Amino acid sequence: MIAHLIEKYGKDIEVQRATITTDSFGNDVLSWTKLRDDVAVVRQLSQDERYQNQQDTPMTTHRFYMALSDLTLQDRILFGTETFNITSIHDPMHMERFLQVDGYQRED
Repeated sequence: MIAHLIEKYGKDIEVQRATITTDSFGNDVLSWTKLRDDVAVVRQLSQDERYQNQQDTPMTTHRFYMALSDLTLQDRILFGTETFNITSIHDPMHMERFLQVDGYQRED
């Protein structure tokens, strides 16, 4: 059901992965590289639905439903002009049909 909705109503997103390189002074430099273009159903969570993960992370603001992939908590999602850090990744009911990805909108 959800997989069908992703195909029918999904919006274009970009998944980026963090890469750490070393500059000429030996300092670590974080950069983001495009991993792939994808499609997801995006839902902004209401105040009542927002929650704090078990980890020490900012509050979840959006939920993305997308096809299965190798997404990690170190990746981020670009949707339109907004950037979202990923706070959790779930395979609902472990059915391997789609992912439920929670994230928070970055302000910087």
